[in-house]
Amino acid sequence: MSAHLTPCEVYARIFGGMDEVAAICRQNDKAAYHWMGASKHRHAGDPPHLWQVRKLHEECTKRGLQVPLEWLVYGAAEAEVDALITPIAAE
Repeated sequence: MSAHLTPCEVYARIFGGMDEVAAICRQNDKAAYHWMGASKHRHAGDPPHLWQVRKLHEECTKRGLQVPLEWLVYGAAEAEVDALITPIAAE
């Protein structure tokens, strides 16, 4: 059975790491790493703001990736994410 990834783990797999996620969201290169931990306002692995989810979804669209918005909000099964990105990595 496949592991369930948090939204941040999904972002990291799709974009190649949290440094790239931070760059897409126009944050400093380490800011997105803080999203991996919980805060009193959100669960571990959730982005702090909805505008960041929108930005990441826009970037998926620009890159021609048909990533379900649900993955960016709730996370996804590891196997599903890997199935989406494996053909891209092979190019």
